[in-house]
Amino acid sequence: MKKLKIILPLIFIIFTLAVPTISASFNGNMVYDLDNSLTESEEEIVNKAIKEATDKYKMNIGIVITDDLKGKSPMNYADDFYDELFGINTDGILLLINNDTKIDWISTSGSAIKKYRDSDIQHMLDDITPKLQKNDYEGASLAFIESLKYSYSKSYNWLSALGISFLISAAVSTVIGLIIVSQYKMHKTISATNYICENRTKMLERRDDFIREYVTKVKIDTDNNVGGFGGGHSLGRTSTHRSSRGGTHGGGGRRR
Repeated sequence: MKKLKIILPLIFIIFTLAVPTISASFNGNMVYDLDNSLTESEEEIVNKAIKEATDKYKMNIGIVITDDLKGKSPMNYADDFYDELFGINTDGILLLINNDTKIDWISTSGSAIKKYRDSDIQHMLDDITPKLQKNDYEGASLAFIESLKYSYSKSYNWLSALGISFLISAAVSTVIGLIIVSQYKMHKTISATNYICENRTKMLERRDDFIREYVTKVKIDTDNNVGGFGGGHSLGRTSTHRSSRGGTHGGGGRRR
């Protein structure tokens, strides 16, 4: 009995200490409203949506709202916040709602870099920016979470299927064309020279007049968009860069 009395309090203490650890695993996937742009009820709604999206997409998801970037660029602030929150090169995405310079930013890491290409980031910002222009922070946060359905991988699969269908159609058309052509007897084309009398035809003058020349110039783009606003619209492209902690990030931003 004495041993039981000693063990039971120890079990209770261990369980009590374990509870904050369990809840802390979800705290990393939350909205960090540093300038109180959301009400308590709005924050609860956004947190619930983040938790559901985290379970659905199997990656880290975070939102930070601030009016002080601590002298950093939006890109650097978002990347550093992600690295400190989730770790370097982990799988996830973070939205920075920037009430300081009004340039909002989306930072991707790990597998999310390939999943969300530059064009996908721009689609996300298309949904988010109009709401932020109206100071609808809850709506912008929920729009961001909803926009996680945009994925280059889905577009790529659709294009692949379309390409395969095109190749099959081309192959069938070629076979049918060859069958039809083989049914016709091919005749040798009579040359126009057969009607020319060589004894009576004389070339009195020969000239080769130079009329004009054309010069075509093509610019080769070598800009990787590193450190800029990011988010090129070319399908399949992903601009990446390094954070101050050494992590690799993708993403892009836009001024409201």
